[in-house]
Amino acid sequence: MQRPASPDEFVAQACRTLLDRIDDLAKEVSLEIERKEPIYDSFDTVSTDDLRSANQENLLAVLGDLSGEQTQGLAVPRATGRQRANQGVPLPTCTTPGTVDAYAGTQLPVTPKLKFNGTARYAFDVRDFKSFAQATVFHQSSTTYSLEATRFYAGDTPPFTTVDLSAGTGLNNWHLEAYIENAFDKRGQLGRNSECNDGVHYCLLNAHIYPIKPMQFGVKFGQKF
Repeated sequence: MQRPASPDEFVAQACRTLLDRIDDLAKEVSLEIERKEPIYDSFDTVSTDDLRSANQENLLAVLGDLSGEQTQGLAVPRATGRQRANQGVPLPTCTTPGTVDAYAGTQLPVTPKLKFNGTARYAFDVRDFKSFAQATVFHQSSTTYSLEATRFYAGDTPPFTTVDLSAGTGLNNWHLEAYIENAFDKRGQLGRNSECNDGVHYCLLNAHIYPIKPMQFGVKFGQKF
């Protein structure tokens, strides 16, 4: 085969060759996407046929434009992007490497949007004993792993709420207190982390979890001298 005279013609001819086997090419691309993007397994709305059809349309648009056979511009990829957005696929999954990972308004990593605690304390006397009963409620909303697009593989920490209870009494220079921390033994997660970022996202899919303390209870005694 005679080599084309110019690089443009060489690219055009290569694209025409690829267009002749567009069905096999679309299938290979779809299999590679499913292999490297396991998140698609969580979205039943994006079937294998749907993914393959979209890849074929996008390949036809790109190769057709480069070969000079047809020009569709960005209409096809824009349509695919809107479709994936309506299907609930995370945006970074649909974009290519090197594009924006964190758009304006993206939640900062390891920072909950909502975090608060409140304490109610009731003090009373039982004869000469200074006594009290106290309850503390703590709540934290979900947090993200990082600003990178790969954060979707690690997943967000779920929101959680804990309750601490305590009661005590005292006389003169001593006091006695009983307490229960995390009274309902909630398994809250403070954050997630991964020691690596491999090509198949195994580490992120099995990210380390930093849990809150489980339920603890005890008795405290104090005396002033």
